[in-house]
Amino acid sequence: MHLLEITLTSPWVYVVIITVALLDAFVPVIPSETVVIASGVFTASLGSPNLVGVIVAATAGAFVGDHISYALGRAVTVPRAAWMNRGKRRRAAFTWARRAVALRGGLLLVVARFVPGGRTAMTITMGAVGFPLRRFAAFDLVAAGPGPRTRGWSGTWAVRRSRRSRSRDWRWGSASRSGSRH
Repeated sequence: MHLLEITLTSPWVYVVIITVALLDAFVPVIPSETVVIASGVFTASLGSPNLVGVIVAATAGAFVGDHISYALGRAVTVPRAAWMNRGKRRRAAFTWARRAVALRGGLLLVVARFVPGGRTAMTITMGAVGFPLRRFAAFDLVAAGPGPRTRGWSGTWAVRRSRRSRSRDWRWGSASRSGSRH
């Protein structure tokens, strides 16, 4: 616990948050949510790290990580082109994916963030089907923001809420004890 406190009160915490959020984009077993929520909890408890810094770091890491996944999708398109066009079913599936991403790519990108593994699958797919990079970046900026904001605030809110309920429980407890004495 002491090491965690040292890390979360150090300026290096922002580098850790960026790195974990970046890795979470293409290695979904890395829990960036946990790091952001823990940072929010420490913000409420100790006043450090800065919550705005946590949110900016997590958003930046997610944004860059998504672009790495997108680039991976673009890179695998050429070697897999022959594989994707083999057989009617594969060709139909790839055509369907390309059409769905072209029509609803932004919405799919935002929604996929809330599905385990969906973020990685969607960003790679968008790269593989040739979704325009500028549109991807614009939608990704929208998609990357809500998660870190929500998680950072939820950690802070939970601690503040817990403090309030403990102080109320203490008052209720003392009131009920004093009431039972009379």
